[in-house]
Amino acid sequence: MAIGVGINGVLGGGGGVPSLADPSSFADAIALYRSDAGITLVGTQVDAWADQSGNGYDASAVTSGNRVEQVPNDGAYDFKDLLWRGNGQFKNTSFKATGYTELTVDFALRPTDQGNWFAIGNPTDTNACFYLFFAATNILIYTKNGGSLVYHYYAHGGLQKTCLCTITYDGSLSGTGRTSLYIDGVSVALGGNSGVFPASINAPTTAEFNIPTWSGISKGILGYVGIWDRALTAGEVADNQTWKENVWS
Repeated sequence: MAIGVGINGVLGGGGGVPSLADPSSFADAIALYRSDAGITLVGTQVDAWADQSGNGYDASAVTSGNRVEQVPNDGAYDFKDLLWRGNGQFKNTSFKATGYTELTVDFALRPTDQGNWFAIGNPTDTNACFYLFFAATNILIYTKNGGSLVYHYYAHGGLQKTCLCTITYDGSLSGTGRTSLYIDGVSVALGGNSGVFPASINAPTTAEFNIPTWSGISKGILGYVGIWDRALTAGEVADNQTWKENVWS
């Protein structure tokens, strides 16, 4: 089945496949990685994943040994998702270098083992804006400001399942309410908090974006990651969820 990305971010294809318009929030994403576009292959392996936001935050395999494979997903469209087997690592080394008072990370991921996934900044640095860990029984959301590590977690046995998730941060809110997690479009209560995200997140010590955080541990299938320097509204989260469900449900 041939699917192409046309103008205005509309997916359309032959064989009677209906069109699927992008959600409106995609228009101001600061980075947008999707497995139907921007893929550079070396042989059968993915070597680069181009940012579709227009900001040029393309991610590339750190070494040839960090390249990943493509697999067709289970959705209605012919996306070819990226398969991590534990050795993959992609990086952009010129990512947005400022801090955040708001942030959204939206993604479609099927982790097959516990491991780190996305990181804005390097978690070993003094300041790392955001990073995510899928454990066997929970999801952990981290930030690191001035060497102070804060995390929230949600008890979730999400391994071997496609997780359509959205994480929002809004520093103008108070306490644990600054950070929200939506799983399959439903807002869930975060627990096990180690402090709260600050009212503003420092600029990362190293201006980079990593998928996953480190090479050598993360295994799973990734179809999409979107990043915004604002907190998406509940309506936008719902619209993004509908788009993800059309592709990955």
